[in-house]
Amino acid sequence: MVRRVSGKSLGTYFRERIAGPLAMDFHIGLPDAEHGRVAEMSPIPAADPNADAAQLGLAVAIMSDPEGLSARAFMNPPSLAFGVNNAPWRRAEIPGGNGHGTARALARVYGALASGGTVDGVRVLSRDGIARCHGELSHGPDRVLLLSTRFGHGFMLPQHGVEGAAFGPGTRAFGHPGAGGSIGFCDPDAGLGFGYVMNRMGPRILLDPRAEALIEAVYASL
Repeated sequence: MVRRVSGKSLGTYFRERIAGPLAMDFHIGLPDAEHGRVAEMSPIPAADPNADAAQLGLAVAIMSDPEGLSARAFMNPPSLAFGVNNAPWRRAEIPGGNGHGTARALARVYGALASGGTVDGVRVLSRDGIARCHGELSHGPDRVLLLSTRFGHGFMLPQHGVEGAAFGPGTRAFGHPGAGGSIGFCDPDAGLGFGYVMNRMGPRILLDPRAEALIEAVYASL
């Protein structure tokens, strides 16, 4: 969609319209000059004692049904299965899977959304656009992740009362966890943008316990 509307790849559009103006240290398609700064990812241990049933069920579904929705989503390209610590994968523009950046960069863009859509004079979204982000579009069984999810326009929404599915106490928060435990989210009511990244992958599909502990500490300090 981005290429059809703008004539540019998503990585180029993101760099020119969002990352560049916001001075964000975040890339979709990492330039070779930046490869030396990247922390190598450590895979999830095969027998991690903290793995939950949802993670194990997803792994079984991917391996047992290569034509199923879960396998098609996670194995196209099969980057997580065959390794991410290589130059071709880092150069590729895979917006749903290989953004490279810092926690500060995530917090900055979500902070812009938390403060009405503008930070340091740079506008990311209008207030109406932000309202659409936390307006519910779907809520229920997810045929890819094989658990319950709740989504607005482009962002995951919290499910309070569901383990690992709430971005703190905010009812209008929105964001998305990443593979292995990273997460970025915005809480418009608290005026909070949050970013957490890691290179040791965790065994949860939704919020990682490490991120949950940090989120709890942040809200306790407000």
